[in-house]
Amino acid sequence: MGNLEIVFKKAVENDIPELTEVMTRAFDDDTRRFRGNPAGGGPPGYNTGDFLRKWMGPGICYRITKGDKVVGGFIVFINKDGNNILGSIWVDPQYQNLGIGTEAIHFIEKTYPDTGKWSLGTP
Repeated sequence: MGNLEIVFKKAVENDIPELTEVMTRAFDDDTRRFRGNPAGGGPPGYNTGDFLRKWMGPGICYRITKGDKVVGGFIVFINKDGNNILGSIWVDPQYQNLGIGTEAIHFIEKTYPDTGKWSLGTP
């Protein structure tokens, strides 16, 4: 992925603890910066792994790695009618503003080219 050296790989159950740590840092950082609260702001279960356990089955979860470190993730929902959903995307605050989210969107578009329309399930 260019000079970012990031890799997108489908996540598995064993990835949930590390993805949850990154997700927690990302959502808590957002809520501190934009809402003035010390934590929270993520979807229910974002900080316990319950969110990922619930949505990895019906959706496809990817982990984003840079080197050997997980720096983010996302979940997509691919529907038979071609109207797909980006359910959630998160990047560790230490790795934000480096183009990782943009690369993730390019990866999603390239991986699912038959999508007629994308909807966002994430703010």
